[in-house]
Amino acid sequence: MTKRNADLTRVFLVVYWLSLFTLTLGEVRGRMRRSDDSDPLVAVVSMLTQKVDLLTSQLAAQDLYCKNQINQLKSRVAATEQPVAFTAYFGHAGTNIHALSVGQTVKFDTALFNAGSAYNPTTGVFTAPSPGTYVVFVHILHSFLPGADEEGPIEVHIYADHTRLLRVGACCKNMNSASNMVTVRLTQGQAVHVQVFKGTMLLGGIHSSFSGYKLNPL
Repeated sequence: MTKRNADLTRVFLVVYWLSLFTLTLGEVRGRMRRSDDSDPLVAVVSMLTQKVDLLTSQLAAQDLYCKNQINQLKSRVAATEQPVAFTAYFGHAGTNIHALSVGQTVKFDTALFNAGSAYNPTTGVFTAPSPGTYVVFVHILHSFLPGADEEGPIEVHIYADHTRLLRVGACCKNMNSASNMVTVRLTQGQAVHVQVFKGTMLLGGIHSSFSGYKLNPL
């Protein structure tokens, strides 16, 4: 072998081993990236993506909470702006309301004022349209039919659903009257009515009445 050929052979071998070493090193790096994601850039992008997803989820939950709070505040403002008040009495002036019985709801059948339409003159029941503090007032005038027992008292109670709030009683002569008032917190839908506890008659018209109004939404 000539010297020239020997030199070419040595150069060839060097190039061959360098190429083989380069390919092997690249393959090792590729496997390392695939196995443990050791590339810093990939790791940072992955971490930031997870944080963005978490923040997006948290912001969506906060957005829903804020919308619910806003809707509740709007409802409370609307309830505050809507007046609720009523006064009801008996439509036939100077007429004895008789044949009352214990446990009966007294139906004040004529609404003189009914802001909010929460009082039902057909049933005699006031239904709270929204939660809040209410004032309820009742006035009755004792009466009797000619020939009846004029000494008999009349007593009525005010109820919120099945809870007695107060009592009103008039006794025992004709034209004796009695009144009472209560301030009470009511929840939405609670029903307030006047119920007979004792007696059978009272004087109708504007002489006996049932009233109420809302103070505030608290």
